[in-house]
Parts: sequence; structure tokens; C-alpha cells
Amino acid sequence: SRMLLIIDNFDSLDDPALLSKHLNATLSAGVSKAIITCRFQPDLRHCQTWRLNALAQAAAYELFRQIASDFEVEPRTEEMVQQVLRRTGGHPLAIAATCAKLANRPWEEILVEIDEGRDDLYTFIYNNTWAGLSDEAKTILARISVVGESLTRRALKHTIDLGSRQF
Repeated sequence: SRMLLIIDNFDSLDDPALLSKHLNATLSAGVSKAIITCRFQPDLRHCQTWRLNALAQAAAYELFRQIASDFEVEPRTEEMVQQVLRRTGGHPLAIAATCAKLANRPWEEILVEIDEGRDDLYTFIYNNTWAGLSDEAKTILARISVVGESLTRRALKHTIDLGSRQF
């Protein structure tokens, strides 16, 4: 039978690779369709990908107002809203995470944390990105991090021990 699967936040699943295997089997028949939101490219053969960038200013503003309302966050001035939108760059996850924090802590404190890179949103994004890398990519990044700025192609090959593999 036909079905439409909708999976939001695919990247937050405990085992996205296992679900990818089942989705590939289900979607290969061409009868069912899936809509999946994810922060990385899932390993799916029968899919079309659309990359979403930051929201346009008006859409970011509307999203902020909606999420702020959900968290009962009321900015004192319009400039405060604009400051949040500038600092989050119009990215929906950053807007939502910032609104959640604004519900419990002073605006000025949150904005300073974002400016100084002390905001845990960066840690969340880094950890999710790192978790999405293959073991080989993690090894390569770990090895080249000690080489420094004078990295040549020859030094890179030696450092990450590519041997005879294509580079």
C-alpha cells in the first residue's frame, strides 16, 4: 500500500543508519514517499535533497515572534528582536534555542554569550556535526589539526597516512 512517511529531526535519532537501511528498502519500490528533515545528508538512495539556508529577514522575524510567544518571551523593544535575529543569522534552530533561553534568563546575558561564543548552541552544532562524520573523516581531522597552517599536499598525505589512496 502507498504511504507518506514524515520524519522530523532525523539527525536526532539514536540510530539513523538503521532507519536509513529500512527506508531505502521501503522507498525502493517507488510506491511510498518520505519527507525527512535533517541537519546532515542521510544515506538514502531514493531521495531528492533540498538545502535550506537561513531564513529571509521577514520569515525569521515571523518565526521569532511565533516561538517567542510559545515561550511567553516578550521583548521590551523592537531593537531587542533585531539583535537576536542578527546574532542567530536567521537560522531556525538558533532562533528556537535562543527563545527557549530568553524565557528563563536576561536578554543581555544571552546576547553576550552568543557574541562571545559561550552559547551552548555552538557546542550542540559541533557535536551533531562531529557525530555525523565517518570514522575516517574524524581521524583525518584529528591528524591535520596538529599540522598547523603550513600544510602542503605532501605533508597532508604523510600526516593522514593516505598511502596509495586517491588524494
